[in-house]
Amino acid sequence: MAIQDLLQSSLFIILIGVGIPIAAFLEILFRVILPKTKRVQTQQSPQNISQEQRFPTQQKPANDETSKYSSDSIEKALKDVLGKMDKKENELLTNITNSFNEMKKLIENLNSAVEELALSVKASESDSSSPFNTIIQQEEEHVSREISTVSQLVGSNNPNNVNLTWFIKSCVLLEIMEYDEEKIKQLYELGYVSSDDMFTILRILSFIKNRKITAKELASIAANIAESYSSLTPEIKKYIMILEGGGVNG
Repeated sequence: MAIQDLLQSSLFIILIGVGIPIAAFLEILFRVILPKTKRVQTQQSPQNISQEQRFPTQQKPANDETSKYSSDSIEKALKDVLGKMDKKENELLTNITNSFNEMKKLIENLNSAVEELALSVKASESDSSSPFNTIIQQEEEHVSREISTVSQLVGSNNPNNVNLTWFIKSCVLLEIMEYDEEKIKQLYELGYVSSDDMFTILRILSFIKNRKITAKELASIAANIAESYSSLTPEIKKYIMILEGGGVNG
């Protein structure tokens, strides 16, 4: 910010506008005008000596003509130099003004970018620490674990291929049969339970024995998964009502 204040100060602009033209004038004066004047005088000295030897009576007019020529040359050179200096000064001031405006705009854009970045980082930190986002993340992790559990029970490596209705139906059958494996085998032998259903039921029964969880709870987990994916069908609702003791309506 110190550089920006310096560039905006009137003293800095005055020094640039006055100091640079004066330095340029002195540079041109000592490097161009004075050496050129000395060369003209040196070249004219032998000519004056010759003319004095040939025409002694005309010495004074020759000197006057030479002085006039030298004065005209110097005046013309000064006019050219001053004209060039004015042109360069205008160009220099224009360039300084343009550069100053560009630098000012660049600094403003940089400040805006830094402010936007700071706000973005702050907003990102606020979102990541939001209790609402934490709850959503925990729910997603919980649903993911439930899907994994159900997938393992039905013997599928792809959770998307799990038939939740079929899984809940198997849990209902276990609850109705009070986890009696013999009764379930009799249903299988009579053809009321398919081999796929029997396979799933036996896996669920083994899982329940090892994890101390009920078939009703597993059915509720599967129903929650279906609800999370907006796939809670009327048939699933019917099976849940049976588990809750509400019977079957319609």
